[in-house]
Amino acid sequence: MKSSALILILTLSILPVLAIPLHKVNDPKRIAQAVKENNIAFLEDFITAENIDDCYELGNAQYNLLAISIKLDAPASFEYIVDHADLEKVCSGKTALMYATKYGHLEMVQALIEKGADPSAMYKSRTAIDYAKKYKQQEILDYLQSI
Repeated sequence: MKSSALILILTLSILPVLAIPLHKVNDPKRIAQAVKENNIAFLEDFITAENIDDCYELGNAQYNLLAISIKLDAPASFEYIVDHADLEKVCSGKTALMYATKYGHLEMVQALIEKGADPSAMYKSRTAIDYAKKYKQQEILDYLQSI
């Protein structure tokens, strides 16, 4: 009898945790792990119109979901998120295009431009071209200067 009561109490105590919708998850490390693993099922359940452009604290900087996919070089997550995100959203002083430039992801830079990211967008007097120069991303610099 005691063991049945204990199991019931334990079950009832975890039910509220299991009932938390994914879009209410606010654990940046868990979110980043799902993005890194290109876990599209998680992203489909997690992303809402209200949280798609939120900035999440990772380390000593903030990143939105699109920037996390860029930083972690997660192409499938990037492909999914880029169609839903505000391409000009700034977290920690950078747009997605600036992050893609900083981390040297030419394909992502090209995709962002094709989707409508503004290569001349400036934040704190810097553009994606400035980041290409700063981080010595010559191929990206050549591409940005050619458009």
